[in-house]
Amino acid sequence: MLTLDELSYRHQDFMCAVGETGTCKRILTLLDNDLVRTIEGYLRALKDSGVTVEAFRDRHEGRICKLVRRVFPEVKVIVDPFHVIQDANRRVDQARLIEQDGSGYSISKYVLVKPGEKRFKQVKELEWIRRRFSALYEIYLLKEDLRKIVRLKNENEARQELSRWLINAEAPPTRKGKSGQTRSQLA
Repeated sequence: MLTLDELSYRHQDFMCAVGETGTCKRILTLLDNDLVRTIEGYLRALKDSGVTVEAFRDRHEGRICKLVRRVFPEVKVIVDPFHVIQDANRRVDQARLIEQDGSGYSISKYVLVKPGEKRFKQVKELEWIRRRFSALYEIYLLKEDLRKIVRLKNENEARQELSRWLINAEAPPTRKGKSGQTRSQLA
């Protein structure tokens, strides 16, 4: 499986690390920059030398993913679970900052981004957020649900749960469920 990751020092001098994951995790090369033409040139050289890429691990389906698909159209893209949760935590924190700025209250980032099973002492603080900032709490619940989904081992079960998750993510936070309760009331 092929993986490409952008590297930088203080958000300058971007490079691209090309690696192989699976049984023999290793870096194949470091490209001088992360420009599309540089990456595409390397991938085309790989393809021209007879290398086939069956799977590609990406942070999300961004520009590099599109580039890999252009060179290797049959590639299976695997989204990196770490980066999915990292992005979800970033979005929860953005919502937290909006709520904090609008309300004047200090809202802990820690309680919202820490994994649920590792949070022991913050139950009261999370309950306060649930009561005071229901929309933020809904976003937190979606992030926690997503964490559970990326850990599922069964692909069919993960697809089903992801489908449910997408429906919940698109629904307004105050939407009532079958029992007449919102998600936050069910938690």
